[in-house]
Amino acid sequence: MWPFALHLHAQQVQERLIYTTLFQDWTALTASATESVIEKPTTFSNETLAFKMKNITMAPTGWESKFSTPATVGYARCEKTADTYIEFGPLKSVTKLSFVHCATGSNRGYKLEKKGAGDANWVVLSQAVANPAGGVLVSADVNSTDVSFRFTNLTTNQYAFVTELNIWGNVSSSA
Repeated sequence: MWPFALHLHAQQVQERLIYTTLFQDWTALTASATESVIEKPTTFSNETLAFKMKNITMAPTGWESKFSTPATVGYARCEKTADTYIEFGPLKSVTKLSFVHCATGSNRGYKLEKKGAGDANWVVLSQAVANPAGGVLVSADVNSTDVSFRFTNLTTNQYAFVTELNIWGNVSSSA
């Protein structure tokens, strides 16, 4: 028998909030027909999250009087066009995602889709309108690996706003 014990650290997997934003910490961006890419770090999973945006206005101090959500300052707004999106990912593991979307009228908002390992096409997670228009929290169970996401405008001739984004994933930690 060895005179010393060999200690192995078992890996535990925990669900953690790996990315969150109210868009107040973003740099302002004017909508453009040319795709922009902004990279943001995740926490706990130590990944770089690439946001690809086309025809999106990023307003870290933006405010709309019709919003009723607590986080009314700061948003990502899609323009009034069919060719507008925010794509982000891929991330190693995502268990769930939530976002708050708002509009300045009825029957508007963001559609959320995901494409994970094994998905041949984009899978719709939510296409519920922001009702009430002043702000709605949408939560989606994801449970995917190597997953990317896409926000698109539900009503292409109107604006839609996202004011909060939260992503949870399974991450390993030492015991």
